[in-house]
Amino acid sequence: MLVFGGIATLGLQGQTEFFEVTDETVFLMRDSHIRYFGGLYFGIGLFLILASTNLRTYNTALKLVFALTFIGGLARFTMMRFDIIFGPDIIGSLLVELILMPVLYFWLLKILKSPVA
Repeated sequence: MLVFGGIATLGLQGQTEFFEVTDETVFLMRDSHIRYFGGLYFGIGLFLILASTNLRTYNTALKLVFALTFIGGLARFTMMRFDIIFGPDIIGSLLVELILMPVLYFWLLKILKSPVA
């Protein structure tokens, strides 16, 4: 829901007292970036819904989304904080990114090899 609430998330992700704004201009710039990323992921979610209606037509874009999501999951490791990465608040997302995305990618390849009904 970052698309609607920015860094503060409109309270949808719990308490936001983990930071203090000391430079409003920098905060607003970063908040704008966070809203962009929220909108981007919201749009990708809408695309995935659309693509599910015709896997053959959207197969190239689907494979790209799956691959990029997997790469994003790998990027989490650049933080070098395994206690956070494998913690209860992140592990669900990490499993989706690193396990489900490759499964969906190879499932799609299998579906595309099957004859059209």
